[in-house]
Amino acid sequence: MLFSILAALPNSGIVDRRSSEVQSLAALNRLVADTPDSQELFKAVTRYALDVCRAHGAWAEMYGPDSSVRVVAAQLVRPEYVEALHANVGFRTLVRQAEIPQLLDTLENAIGMREAALAMRTLITIPLLVDHQRIGTLAVFSTIDHGLAEDDLALLTAFGDQISIGLEQHRLLQAAVENERLQREFDVARRIQYSLVPRKAAQFDGADVAAVMLPATDVGGDYYDYVTFADGTKGALIADVSGKGIPAALYMATLKGVVLAEARESTGPGDLLRRINITLHGAMERATYITMLCVAIRPNQGKLVIARAGHTPAIVVHSGIVDSLRPAGLAIGIAPPKVFDQVLEEVSIDVAPGDICLLTTDGVNERRNSARAELGMEPLEYLAAEGSFESAAALVAQTIALADAHADGADQHDDLTIVGLVITDRQNNETSSVRQRMEPSYGV
Repeated sequence: MLFSILAALPNSGIVDRRSSEVQSLAALNRLVADTPDSQELFKAVTRYALDVCRAHGAWAEMYGPDSSVRVVAAQLVRPEYVEALHANVGFRTLVRQAEIPQLLDTLENAIGMREAALAMRTLITIPLLVDHQRIGTLAVFSTIDHGLAEDDLALLTAFGDQISIGLEQHRLLQAAVENERLQREFDVARRIQYSLVPRKAAQFDGADVAAVMLPATDVGGDYYDYVTFADGTKGALIADVSGKGIPAALYMATLKGVVLAEARESTGPGDLLRRINITLHGAMERATYITMLCVAIRPNQGKLVIARAGHTPAIVVHSGIVDSLRPAGLAIGIAPPKVFDQVLEEVSIDVAPGDICLLTTDGVNERRNSARAELGMEPLEYLAAEGSFESAAALVAQTIALADAHADGADQHDDLTIVGLVITDRQNNETSSVRQRMEPSYGV
């Protein structure tokens, strides 16, 4: 009986192997948890696989988007040798197309290579997956027939699972780091962009002014500003750079510098748009352009002077009449100065206290609801005609409320900017601005 019991007990070799397996898996788990370095993970798993399976070599290979093979870790086998094996169609198909772990006891028969040309006799391959996509293979081999067993396959499958977990964690970590970096850059770009628009409305003789800018993304290409022309006349402008995001915001910043440089030399809205086009034509990418509308207020003459470069029409209510003004003009940057200047038109409108002027970007009239129906210009014209606006802030606020009511919770797909003017009989009046109350706070 004693001899029977002793014979049934596991021998020391089996105990040592099981202990080594447990220790290797534990070490691999710690490595997956502690290190973000995928290269160290590959080196460790091939080393553990070699030791625990009593194998004669091991490697890990990764696949590029162009189907290239790169050996990222190798034990007792040269990476060049492994890469050369992939020139054999049978080997390449066997290793790369296997969707589950496999044990090949007679490798030369499986791939059709002569025994003398193939040092590997037994091979185990474990597919490596990240986000359910095959990205590589863990391979372990023996130089003798039947040199690896089913127990080895089970253990290496567990190793492969650990590698996949580690690579997925590494991918998620890299994505998180990249997202954090991009978010920091967006935050900086957003602060810079909001520093480029007026912090508060300018003080206009004969008009109350308010404005708001709401980008569809973190940063956008809309722009508004207040200017003083060469003769001291005040004006407001609104612009929309084609596109969205960082590229549009960069052109918006460029536009700000051009406006600052040219406004003080300009005689009015039309002259300012001409000067801007001269500066920017040929300086922007071919597919990029800027639409703009500029209005000057001449209280002593009781007039608004408007010029438009392909922008959304200005809505003006004067003497009870609603006009959607569309003076001729091409977008800035798409035509040389000679053509641009010939097309550009400047118009003058008589106004009196109580009259209004509403400037918007196309993000307002093209605001969509869940059925993708756009707001259009008519509701804006009706609001301007029928509304009662004691201030420019009220005009801007009611315009935003109209757009939001139409959207009914649908996402904003384009930047949205509004500049409102209400004609008054006050000189150098205190103007109002809804920017701080209505726009998200970005710390600027």
